[in-house]
Amino acid sequence: MLAIKISTVAQPAVRKVVIALREDSLGVQPGTLLGQEDDLIARYGVSRPTLRQAAALVGQEQLVKVRRGVGGGYFAERPNFSSVAHMASILLKVRGTRREDMLHAVETIRSEMIVLAAERITPSEAAGLEEFLEQDEVVLDVDYSFRRFLRAERQHNEIVGEASGNNVLHLFMQILLDLVATLRPEDDMLFGKEERYLAWRAQRNKMLRAILSRDSEIASIEARRCAQMIRRWTDEDQASGGPQENAAWT
Repeated sequence: MLAIKISTVAQPAVRKVVIALREDSLGVQPGTLLGQEDDLIARYGVSRPTLRQAAALVGQEQLVKVRRGVGGGYFAERPNFSSVAHMASILLKVRGTRREDMLHAVETIRSEMIVLAAERITPSEAAGLEEFLEQDEVVLDVDYSFRRFLRAERQHNEIVGEASGNNVLHLFMQILLDLVATLRPEDDMLFGKEERYLAWRAQRNKMLRAILSRDSEIASIEARRCAQMIRRWTDEDQASGGPQENAAWT
């Protein structure tokens, strides 16, 4: 879980309630009512403003959700991959992440995830991956739009991330995918380049088939071939005056 550091200037009373709220939330199932506002004020022995300040901080961690009105109160919540990854991708973009850094990270993370998925995939995950491939491969190239391609990228990465059993790698890959989504069309090496994204689709599916075969060695080879395609296209774009490899994504 991605925890947000409590400001050192926060009042001691606020920090105390933040810790209590966080622990109470983590101790129950998401959606559980932690208490009405008056109940929590009495439980923690603090003022209403202090409770609300603490709830706002824990809310940033997505561990508490406050609902006002009838049936309202303070409820336990959990962060998810999408929301955490989105915020992290914004940070990377603001920090001027370089294209070469992103590509290197994707290559490294994907290669590890693919091997782990081939070794650990469960029957239910394999069934989901098989269903994805059947639905993806039945579509002819002429009907395979870029929008469909992007949707398939999200779907298969979610399946592979779960199958890898490694939440850290899964989250990092989600962050990178969100970062890619912030690119301008003219800076995307696949946007508007049907030959490339169709070639990627074919190679990607070979990699996924290797996972289904539970052959980690072949899966690793196919993942490296995916990486080689990206590096080749990057070199081609550089040579033609396209997006520069070291350019910051700002």
